[in-house]
Amino acid sequence: VTKAWALLIKAQFDQVEACIEAAETALTAGAEARSPTGRPAQEIRGHITAVQAIMAGNVGDDPRTIVLSRQALELVGKDGLLYSTLLMGLGEAYARSDDTDAARRVFSEAIAAGKEIENVVPSLVAMSGLGWLYLHMGDLHRAAEIGKQAVQFGIDACVPHDGEQKRPVPATGISYTLLCLCHYQWNDLDAALLYANEAIECCKRWGHIGNLVESYLLLAIVQGARGDAAGLDQTTAALWHLVKSTQGRAGRVLSLAVEQTIRQLESLQASIWLSRGETDAAAQWLARKVEEGRLLGDDPLPYMIRPRLLLVQGKHDEAKRIMESALVWAETRHRIDVVIHRLAMLACVQVEAGDVGQALSTLERALQLAEPGGYIRVFVDRGKSMAALLRQAAARGLAPDYVSTLLEAFRARTRDLSPTLVRTLVEPLSDRELEILRLIAAGLSNREIADTLVVSINTVKTHVRRLYGKLSVNSRLQAVERA
Repeated sequence: VTKAWALLIKAQFDQVEACIEAAETALTAGAEARSPTGRPAQEIRGHITAVQAIMAGNVGDDPRTIVLSRQALELVGKDGLLYSTLLMGLGEAYARSDDTDAARRVFSEAIAAGKEIENVVPSLVAMSGLGWLYLHMGDLHRAAEIGKQAVQFGIDACVPHDGEQKRPVPATGISYTLLCLCHYQWNDLDAALLYANEAIECCKRWGHIGNLVESYLLLAIVQGARGDAAGLDQTTAALWHLVKSTQGRAGRVLSLAVEQTIRQLESLQASIWLSRGETDAAAQWLARKVEEGRLLGDDPLPYMIRPRLLLVQGKHDEAKRIMESALVWAETRHRIDVVIHRLAMLACVQVEAGDVGQALSTLERALQLAEPGGYIRVFVDRGKSMAALLRQAAARGLAPDYVSTLLEAFRARTRDLSPTLVRTLVEPLSDRELEILRLIAAGLSNREIADTLVVSINTVKTHVRRLYGKLSVNSRLQAVERA
């Protein structure tokens, strides 16, 4: 059993299973109250069950994790180190199973137990898990507060050797990812970038592939929002390198994590294609995955790739059906953060389909859920359709202060058009074309641009055609992304 724990710490999962089988055989053959090593048989059984519980958690078998963890907790009692570790895994399994009340109770117990014996990693994981629970409930402020407490705990727990700089313990990385996502949603991209890089640095030292991948994916999202195309390409390249370096040494359990990483990477690449106007590449990838049976026909996918693609293709009814189904999924699981995202996307689908009244109703519900947490990026990331819808919401007096904040975020986005854009074009945009490009990014129609600039709509169309040619694009979305 001791060897199994050592192998588990080193993530040599396939060898762990062989050790546990041997331990169970020996324990059964002994049939006495004490094992050959002199340790009580119940204690040995508790350790075996604990290892099995952690292994089940590593492969995402949450029902089995919950059953085994509870059994192990009864067998080992309040053995400090193992007790807090088991509570940490049990809390994560409850959280993934959407049992929020149970997860919150167990995480709180794990934090207290871990701190009592100065067991840093389970305490950090439980603190971050509690923060993620609040994030899933849409409470970004409470989530960030817990995230900051966890980071400080991780820093205070570090005991540097002589001459070494004090750094957070590696497991603090998961707390940094929590803070990154909160600040991203608040549109504080500088802070989000800082936290993403801190998460990567910690997770590299930790050696936990799942958390390292999550950190890189968050960095990619932040870089995309900042318009850092070069940085985004570097991050995706680093992710692929991580996958390839891991594949060579992956056993059965680790291979599951690698396979999940590949799916996330491919989805990220498809999202990037859509953002850059490479619709055909995204469509071909999606069709191939459905044909291979790796995706369901109505799966919205990470980054809402399928409904975004359907919108570009003008298939509004199909996009609406998928988003409505995705919304029901999130509501059933009480995932308020996901509900907000999907309501925002559904509102855009409805407005593109010409159902403005229904879109405003959907948007109003999204605003009611999102305002307490201060969500911004969930709306800004939806682009020109959302900007236009928010202006109509403002005209109708819906959540006036909050909508004003969101519209200001859209205006700031247009002011932040890359200053290198003009220098990189063969034929630079004129001042008037730049002005029109900013208005396009703000979601204005040709008629609204004409009214704003006090020119004819034909003049606007002429400028739009010219800037399309200079940018080598064919649509408004591509023009904004190119900028």
